[in-house]
Amino acid sequence: MITFHMKTPLLAMAVVTSVFLGVLTDSSALAADDSVAAKARPSETEKIADQVKSNEMPDAEPEAAPEGILLRYQFKKGQYVHYEEDSRSEMTLMAREQTQSTQENRRTNKHFRVVSVDENGSAVVEPIIDRVQMEVRNDNDRPVTYDSANKGSAPKDFKKVEETIGKPSLRIRYAANGKVEQLLPLNAQSHEKTETSEQQKQNFLIAFPEDAIAIGEAWTDNYMIDVSVDGKLRNPLKKRVKIRRTYTLKEIKDGIASIDFRIYPLTIEHDPRIKGELIHHSRFGSVQFDVERGIILKWQSSGSGQVFEAFGPSSSMKALSSTTERYVPSPSATKRQPPAPKKPAGPAGPQLPGISSL
Repeated sequence: MITFHMKTPLLAMAVVTSVFLGVLTDSSALAADDSVAAKARPSETEKIADQVKSNEMPDAEPEAAPEGILLRYQFKKGQYVHYEEDSRSEMTLMAREQTQSTQENRRTNKHFRVVSVDENGSAVVEPIIDRVQMEVRNDNDRPVTYDSANKGSAPKDFKKVEETIGKPSLRIRYAANGKVEQLLPLNAQSHEKTETSEQQKQNFLIAFPEDAIAIGEAWTDNYMIDVSVDGKLRNPLKKRVKIRRTYTLKEIKDGIASIDFRIYPLTIEHDPRIKGELIHHSRFGSVQFDVERGIILKWQSSGSGQVFEAFGPSSSMKALSSTTERYVPSPSATKRQPPAPKKPAGPAGPQLPGISSL
């Protein structure tokens, strides 16, 4: 998924008609030859049989390798690419016979700007969050809402989100295939050497293979995350865990490449606390990529999981989440949409478009 706020937080057809017609043609030819052979003398029959056999079984030709396609982004200097993301998550914790549930709806409008492009197609890209609308509810309490478009200070719980709106903090140098070549922090305090694994984690695009890929083929990339080993909030003892993303090219139809993906930890963890931290790093999803224009059109993913004893004996943690991100041709496209029909009065706070009420 294309996530500018650095969360890791999102089909084959075959044509057989020609093959079927080819089988029918071969069968009729053999029937005609058999009728001729029945009337011939034995020696002539052998000759005709040999002739039919040679016509029927030509020298086998090696099968052609499946055609592949080179998937590449078409970066253009000064280009603005806009997206709109709807996400929904729910976390339920159970411990000491008590249950706590937290639900969140979020809509994020964002874009990236192509700062420069070199002769190899590599580009420096600047991601920016334009607007965030959020609604968070704990259990059955009154939901807390936030819309960055409204004037005034944000609620305490959304201060960190407010700080990211309209303020680019990072530029990323991408190769034409979407591989991160370099992170370029804009914040002077963040100018530290960044490991390759960290670069992969910050990638909000798909890193395509270096070579052409055929339908049905898969490729992978990995990144590292830090998890707490001792459960402390301040200065925790950390452990690095490798996360893998596996992509499969399922179909290309009308110039749109359909890609399925899976995200999962590469190591099997037995510590319930670590398993709880990794619960959001197991996801399935799909991507639609416009081959000609070189942009992602849609990205959606979902994940679910349950961990027992993450907070001690007899405790459990259950998480559900889903995200859909769509390409927006221009910022005004959303404004031109007709207003949603009015609904009966409900819980305080805006109802985000496309998301059912909690």
